[in-house]
Order: sequence, then C-alpha cells, then structure tokens
Amino acid sequence: MTHEDITPPPSAAPANHGRTRSAWVLTATVIIGAVITGVGMVAENQGLTVAGIVVIVGGAIASWILRERGHGQPVAARPENWYEG
Repeated sequence: MTHEDITPPPSAAPANHGRTRSAWVLTATVIIGAVITGVGMVAENQGLTVAGIVVIVGGAIASWILRERGHGQPVAARPENWYEG
C-alpha cells in the first residue's frame, strides 16, 4: 500500500454549498430546455428540438454572465488546483 501526502485546501468551502443565483439559473434553464428538446424529439418537430437546445445554450451563457458579475461562487473558493498547494 502506498502513502500519498495530500494537502487540504487553504480554507473551507463557502457555506452556500453551490446554491448561487448563477447555479439556479443554469439548472432551471437546462431542465426547461431538456423538456422542450424531449417533447420536440418525441413529436418529431425539428423546430421545437432546436428551440430547446437554444434555451440550454442561452441558460449556460446567462449563468456564465451572472458568475462573472459576482452571483456565483466567490473567486477565492475556486482555486486552480488546491492539491498542489
């Protein structure tokens, strides 16, 4: 059995557990977009399928914008690689 030295992160994770405005927007739009896409596929309606995909991509972009404006995890909570200390 080998032994690896692993250094814990420099600080505790944020108390919000990822429940941020950015995360909620992404989750909601992906669910809505997946439902629209699924209905479009079952109904064999290409326009509805594409609309669902557009909703998903739009939600991802909106979530990214919200994160960049400070409505996501704090930057200090997102280190590049905390395993390397």
